[in-house]
Amino acid sequence: MPWLWRLWNTPSPLSALADLNLDPHNVFLVSGIGCSAKTIHYVNANGAHTLHGRPIPYATGIKLANPNLEVIVIGGDGDLMGIGAEHLVHAGRRNVDLTVLMFDNGVYGLTKGQASPTLRRGVKTKALARPNIYDAINPVVLALSVGFTFVARGGYAYDVKHLAYLIREAIRHKAPHSSIYCSRAQRIMM
Repeated sequence: MPWLWRLWNTPSPLSALADLNLDPHNVFLVSGIGCSAKTIHYVNANGAHTLHGRPIPYATGIKLANPNLEVIVIGGDGDLMGIGAEHLVHAGRRNVDLTVLMFDNGVYGLTKGQASPTLRRGVKTKALARPNIYDAINPVVLALSVGFTFVARGGYAYDVKHLAYLIREAIRHKAPHSSIYCSRAQRIMM
């Protein structure tokens, strides 16, 4: 498959790109900093890492400069719901044709368990002295409330076929509107 390197002989949800027969030269993946940012290294397409919390404005600039590209943002819950939350909100308002893939595990994985904005109240991670005292932000509710026109949530990160289906549908969604996909799991592996 020209699109994807396979890890441990396991298909990836990003096999959706190959299933859509997209030319890899017409796809641009943008990621911030964090565990999910490594994803772009496993896909044979154009890509760029940006500052933490800034993949959406960077991707918006790419899409405005070349509207023919399929631009996909890949970020974690800390990247997109923490420092980059305002960019997520305005992406929904602006109706830029982007696909946003959010990997939601409730923590900043690179800092070994610091609570992200989506960590549920009462959950204790190894980086927290006590269980989390804050209510979690719900990325689906936020996305719907700010104008995203395709919103989907994968229930289980290891259900690769279902995740690939959701990603395909998010990319196919062609209104001048953004799309968002969220996955809620304790671990994300591609």
